[in-house]
Order: sequence, then C-alpha cells, then structure tokens
Amino acid sequence: MSELNSIESLSTRNAWFVGKVQCFIQHKQENEVAFLAVIEVMEQHSLDSHGVPVVVENTKDKAYRKIAVCDVTVTVECVGLVQYSATKSKFKVVWPKAQFHKKLDRKLCGQTTDY
Repeated sequence: MSELNSIESLSTRNAWFVGKVQCFIQHKQENEVAFLAVIEVMEQHSLDSHGVPVVVENTKDKAYRKIAVCDVTVTVECVGLVQYSATKSKFKVVWPKAQFHKKLDRKLCGQTTDY
C-alpha cells in the first residue's frame, strides 16, 4: 500500500525536452498499434536572455546517455539545432513559426529527473 501511495503522490511538471531521434519503432499490443521514437535526450536545456532554447548534447561516454522512448503523437515540433559558439556540443533550437517571446508557453526547461 505504501508503494501505491508514493506513486500517486508523484507530481508532474510541464517541461520541454530536445533530443535526437535514433530510430522509429512500431509496437502492437492487443490490436492497438503505437508508433514510437527512440530519442537521445540532450544533457542540458535552458533559455537564453531572449527566450531562445539552448541545449547541450552529451559529450561524455555513451554510458551517460539518456535514452527515452515516446509516442510520436506527443511530439510538439521537429526542430533544427544551430551551432552558435566554439563549443561544438552547444546549440540554439529553432523551428518554423517559433515565437520566442512566449518563452515556450511558460513550460519549464526539462531536467533528467523529469523523465
């Protein structure tokens, strides 16, 4: 019972993440089909002073990678990564119709503890 109570008390955050799709898979269970994406999630997520998302990809050993599997129907946007500094692993995130002044609709920057 205490395990159930602890699961029910978990809070959710409305956060955003950026990742690189490694592959797509189809999962079928009891006549239900789901299309899933296997994604390597970026190591750090933040916003610059203008509200433009900034991400840093993992530069450590493969053992430190964060992999997520998600339903492709929950993907909000396909984005582009623009390298803007001498740091090869740091990118600004852009996409068509981006409205950076909305600061991603007040969604928080994702943290690895969120997923």
